[in-house]
Amino acid sequence: MHTLSRHEEEAALTELKKSARLQCDSSIKEFAECSAAKGLTVVFSCRGKLREMNDCLGKQTTTEKLDQIRLRKLKKKVEREASKTSV
Repeated sequence: MHTLSRHEEEAALTELKKSARLQCDSSIKEFAECSAAKGLTVVFSCRGKLREMNDCLGKQTTTEKLDQIRLRKLKKKVEREASKTSV
């Protein structure tokens, strides 16, 4: 039975987060700009931007997407192990 190591699991999660940040870059920047401009009133003034950013990140960081990354990494690992044993 093949499983991912703890390091490989962490790498999958890091990849998921990186991908989500790239996909949601514009909404993250909009919220950051809003919060920098509003100062202490950021909680009230930037609520819509925060919601948009969190919605985007939530859609990009689903369990299904993490499972897809894990499967891809596991397939590569099995292929590497198979190539080592066939040599």
